[in-house]
Amino acid sequence: MTDNEHHQNFIEQMDEIENNRNLFPEKFIQHKQNLEEHPLIKQMDQWENDSIIKIKQTAEEYTKWKEFGINIAERNELNQLQSPSSILIDDDDDDKTIYIVDSQNDRIIK
Repeated sequence: MTDNEHHQNFIEQMDEIENNRNLFPEKFIQHKQNLEEHPLIKQMDQWENDSIIKIKQTAEEYTKWKEFGINIAERNELNQLQSPSSILIDDDDDDKTIYIVDSQNDRIIK
């Protein structure tokens, strides 16, 4: 191959690269749009929506009994919390007992 042929071949390759570069944004957008319609993406969207519904239902279920709660830390020194660090809700029984770890007072309040 002569120098001129090498040069011509190089120019053609560069033109092809430039054309591909110019077409890339359009192809990228097309692929992105096609992905949004892909069955797996649709299934993932449905799973996400189902999960949100389940989380909302669970949150509603576990906050229903809150309205009947009583204030255990009001004006009585023995029942005041100094530094609460943990909470446990025992829902094994009907009255849903709450345990609070009061670190500063070295105690657990039921």
